[in-house]
Amino acid sequence: MPQMNGRQLADRLIALRPGLKCLYTSSYSADVMGHRGILIDEMKFIAKPFTFGDLAEKVREVIDH
Repeated sequence: MPQMNGRQLADRLIALRPGLKCLYTSSYSADVMGHRGILIDEMKFIAKPFTFGDLAEKVREVIDH
């Protein structure tokens, strides 16, 4: 996305639909993403690469939260 990052997109979508649940993914670790100010503690994140099982577990966690 040349004009915004995933965090900016999520912020815009959540502004339109409060309560929308988001799962962030990146090839960077959560530590790197946090250091760059992209992730904050309450955000759900899964680092690449991940298995389908890992993804299913994380999606369930996001839905249940």
